Amino acid sequence: MSLPQLLRITAAATFFGRGCIYIFADAPFRALFWHQDLMTGPVNFLFGLTWAEYAATSDPWIHFIIKVNGLFFILAAILCFTAKPSAWFQKTVLALELFLQLLAESLKVFFFEHSMAKHQEH
Repeated sequence: MSLPQLLRITAAATFFGRGCIYIFADAPFRALFWHQDLMTGPVNFLFGLTWAEYAATSDPWIHFIIKVNGLFFILAAILCFTAKPSAWFQKTVLALELFLQLLAESLKVFFFEHSMAKHQEH
């Protein structure tokens, strides 16, 4: 088995596993959407809702977003075997991967600092 084949299999397994988790269980970003301290400002600004209104109406939308993300991951797993790599495709995927990694690391740092600040207050 060549290295590209091994990478395709492992990427497809990762995408498929994550997709199944999102479709049949839950997603980790649900906690972000339900974090009142973090979301009150954006909810008020973007939607003009109070936290109580948001909390009463948002769960079906959050559930829908999670399921769509699960389907996206399943599609990505399929594309691991069907997509023909080209220079444009590889550069696009690499740029998207780097962006998502930076976003994930930024969120980790933000939540760590936020949780440490809350911990120090108590």
